[in-house]
Amino acid sequence: KHPRSSRKRSHFEQEAREKLSKSTMALSRPSHGQEAQAMMRLYGEPGTLYARCGGIFGVAAFADRCMDMWMADNLLNANQKVTTWHQKAQRCGFKFLVVQIIGNLTGGPQVYTGRPMDVAHKHLNISEDEWCRFMEIFNDVCVEFGLAAADVDDLNALMISMEMDCVVYPGETAPASPPPFRPSGSSLYSRLGGVYPISLFTDRLVDTLIADSRVQIPLDAQKRSEVSLKYLFTELMCNLAGGPEIVTARDVNETKLLIPKSQWRLLIAVAEVAADHMPASVRPSLIQLLQRNKHLIIDPASGDTEELSVGTLRVKGLEEAAAGKMLSKEVIAARHAAPAAHVAARRRVHGDPRTLYGKGGGVFGLAKISDHLMEAWMANPMLNGNSKVARWHESQQKSGFKFLVTQIMGYLTGGPQRYTGRPMDEAHKHLAISPAEWEAFMQDADKSLEDLGVAAEAKTELLAILANFQSQCVVKPGEAVPADPGNTKPHSTNPALYHRLGGVYPLAQFVDRLVDLALASNSVHIDVGQLEDTTQVRHASGLKYVLTELVCNGTGGPEVVTSKGFEEAKLGVAQEEWPAFLTLVAQAAEIWPSQHMRNALISVMGDLKADICIGMASATEGPESKRRKKLQDAGFDRYLAEAALEKTGDAEAALALLMTGWVPEDATRPPTPQVSGCPFAGSAGVCPFTGKGGPLPAGHPPVPSAPPAPIEERLLVAARALSERGMSTADIAKMLAVDEAQLSAALTVTIQAGRALNSNWQRRLDELLNEDPEFCCPVSLMIFKEPVIASDGFIYERESLEGLWRNKMTSPMTRESLTQTMRPAQQRQAEAFKFRVDGSAELLKFASEAAAGNPQMALEALSRATDYLEV
Repeated sequence: KHPRSSRKRSHFEQEAREKLSKSTMALSRPSHGQEAQAMMRLYGEPGTLYARCGGIFGVAAFADRCMDMWMADNLLNANQKVTTWHQKAQRCGFKFLVVQIIGNLTGGPQVYTGRPMDVAHKHLNISEDEWCRFMEIFNDVCVEFGLAAADVDDLNALMISMEMDCVVYPGETAPASPPPFRPSGSSLYSRLGGVYPISLFTDRLVDTLIADSRVQIPLDAQKRSEVSLKYLFTELMCNLAGGPEIVTARDVNETKLLIPKSQWRLLIAVAEVAADHMPASVRPSLIQLLQRNKHLIIDPASGDTEELSVGTLRVKGLEEAAAGKMLSKEVIAARHAAPAAHVAARRRVHGDPRTLYGKGGGVFGLAKISDHLMEAWMANPMLNGNSKVARWHESQQKSGFKFLVTQIMGYLTGGPQRYTGRPMDEAHKHLAISPAEWEAFMQDADKSLEDLGVAAEAKTELLAILANFQSQCVVKPGEAVPADPGNTKPHSTNPALYHRLGGVYPLAQFVDRLVDLALASNSVHIDVGQLEDTTQVRHASGLKYVLTELVCNGTGGPEVVTSKGFEEAKLGVAQEEWPAFLTLVAQAAEIWPSQHMRNALISVMGDLKADICIGMASATEGPESKRRKKLQDAGFDRYLAEAALEKTGDAEAALALLMTGWVPEDATRPPTPQVSGCPFAGSAGVCPFTGKGGPLPAGHPPVPSAPPAPIEERLLVAARALSERGMSTADIAKMLAVDEAQLSAALTVTIQAGRALNSNWQRRLDELLNEDPEFCCPVSLMIFKEPVIASDGFIYERESLEGLWRNKMTSPMTRESLTQTMRPAQQRQAEAFKFRVDGSAELLKFASEAAAGNPQMALEALSRATDYLEV
């Protein structure tokens, strides 16, 4: 049974009736006969199901939604043949054929040109249960579109008429898969490859033109959408190229792209790129076909003004166009349940637009910069002339160092990251980097930022941040070079899996291998196209960074996860490809010789599935997770729990085994305390006389004096003020009763560009600058000034919503169409105003306290407070 809707008939049907009424009247006037016939083809003859569904515009929107839902359904994708077909087929070509056949069956003028239904579907071995799920989704879309019950009945009858040609019933054998279909003959249509390559070309062309702010193609939320324009332009191109496709209404302006004449050269430039999947020998003929039929594409009413320059084009890639994009019901539901969480996640990835992190493209932009910088530094012959640097470059730590460079740059530029590596001096001084080598290092950085097109202001700020580290990295003439600290593992008396695996360097190496394997795989498909609604691009270096954070954090490390809860920043594995992905995980994990280690890591990756797979909002705790949790709750770490479960297969038995003190043979135990050198230390390795006054017993080695406690912040503020008045460091140290050497080092620290590391003042400021995402717009990521509720049910800044309408963009929260309606969100506006008032007071208080010792931080606090008070 299908659900019946009591909603009013759709906008499509209402508009179709109005058009048809005018068309029927026009039939009595011979001068308007052709126009009336065209309207009939567009909107349907009165009384037909085609007309009741809104004509070609309504059918195209309906079919597009059905296709997205069918191709995202887990039950349908559980059929391996259907999954394989989904991976190979081009969604845009199949959508075209679905619109075509629904138009034909409902009484429209379209003629289906695809394969016979049984040839196209029987080989997929579709079961009766799968067909029932297919129909359930179909009826869900009927309800979503508000179709009348009688229309739903008629549509169901049409779909049921195709069941016999699609389903393989019990006892029936599915036929072999048919070979790829290619049209015969010598027409341009045949040489281009037929409807699928042409549909893909249209998809890429139309999307690029719509996304370009310079192009004014008229769109609306009812008829002229990207969906209907893609269908109409595809049938036109197929027909003009000599294909069997029939054009719905060739000479009606409503069906044309209507690109202004001044933008024709831009369309041709986009077409040349959008056709790059077609044979090179036929692309010129396709462009000539467009030129000959310019009158069927342009807006005849547009002026003959000077043509736009082409400039930079961004045409979406083949996999992105072929696969299509949509959000699952689960993800949309999660965003409705907690919109602030999505805004916070989006802000972590894209960055506060007032910060250098946000201006630089967020985590993906910064990862790209860091990757480029690292490659330049590691290829520099002068830097490699330093044998210690060269030896380090040749080690397996490259991916780990790239990660840490991105992490520290993220934090210093205003991102959410927190640096977890060694202090900069400890990590670099032992390399004996000379001033000349540092100069070469900075020249490489300057050139890399120039090559990447980083804006001049941002480039200056980034170079200033790097310059801050010179004193911590360079060994000055006459300065002693410290010993190499070695490649020590992180350790803990109760180690997490993170410590057992060796920390960030081996985990970064693992992720580096895993992402490379996934991007090269034929069984796992990772989208490296455009991030939604931004100019940022998903790329290997960015994906490696965010996945390394996730894996480190998941294994118990201190790394903060930037991408948590943000769908577009996930690695993006399809749920049906998860088993194949785990095979790649096992392959990448071979850098650890211990099978127990590898198994524990694979188990962690399973827990992280919802943060890796597209379309998953949260993970479900399975039986394995529950058994492991029982052991971990008893105090045993992930590694020991996995090893014991593998050995016994039962939680109770595993717990009993671990309680005996059992450990795997290849267990890596936590480091034992270093021997103090004291002959009285005993097995504990701890000197009993440490910290005690009085003489040491005979034979005891000298005890080094304990390092002095750090100078209190309040004393440093006073010391800086006295120093600025001309008092000597010795006199200040004596007056404040602090160590002179310590004070001298503290007073010679220069003002740092960007954030300050290991500063309590910086931590306080970070907390004050952290804005509640509940009061931030999902688009601008800024505190609301004039919040409004849009048709998707989410709250936006009015200016941002109007920008989405102006650029014909879909909802950034649901990726569905936005109607041009809004209403004020008065409660949210009042709450945002209160947040500004309270925040400005706290910031002004901080600025007053920080002014003497931390003027840069005080200025930053005043700047934000000014932003708040100017509203």
